[in-house]
Amino acid sequence: MPDIVPIAGVDLIHEDDALRVSRSGDPDAPVVTLCFTGLLQRMGAIGPEEFVGSAGLDGAAAIFVTDKTRSWFNSLSAERVVDLLAPHVAGRRINTLGNSMGGFGAIWITRYLPVSVALAFAPQYSMHPDIVPDETRWLGARDRISSWRYPSLDGHFVPATHYVTISGNTGDRVQWTLLPKLPNARHYVVTDADHKVAAVLKRRGILQDVIVAAFTGTGDLDVLLGADAVLRDRQG
Repeated sequence: MPDIVPIAGVDLIHEDDALRVSRSGDPDAPVVTLCFTGLLQRMGAIGPEEFVGSAGLDGAAAIFVTDKTRSWFNSLSAERVVDLLAPHVAGRRINTLGNSMGGFGAIWITRYLPVSVALAFAPQYSMHPDIVPDETRWLGARDRISSWRYPSLDGHFVPATHYVTISGNTGDRVQWTLLPKLPNARHYVVTDADHKVAAVLKRRGILQDVIVAAFTGTGDLDVLLGADAVLRDRQG
């Protein structure tokens, strides 16, 4: 397994064979964003080292959570993750952010911590072969999962969290069609994008604005994402 390259300006909180937790920004900031990394130990188009600056949120810090085993967090005990994070998020507004497997993590953790907003780009709902038998991507990583603690995100959407997911229409349909329709969730599908939907938004120059709008409730995501993005609830 490749080593994780240290990021300048990021302080290590914890690291073992399965989990890495690090922090950037003011540790006393009133807002903290938990950034969950993906299979490549990055956040897709959003390099974890970019987040604090690119999100443009004053008074926010970031904590990066990396599942080093690439198991969609199945190798990790949620209780252990919460114990590690608790001293760094107590008394603060918590948002979560992730891409792909990290998007799964951004939603997964909301069952265990009081998250205000979870923003997930191209998240998987499940990688379990019995739940998504048509999912043929990342089979090497999936086949290494020996125990399924969290076979899907069923039960991980909670009423107190506002959820925003943004998926690509091409390739990700097997996943976004399973995301639950809830009054506190908005599932966008960008019709001309694939799994790298965050990269598409970054090329369009709107990724920062989308993150800020989702986390702060300012701005109109429908307008920002444009005519090529459709709310899943409006699709047939």
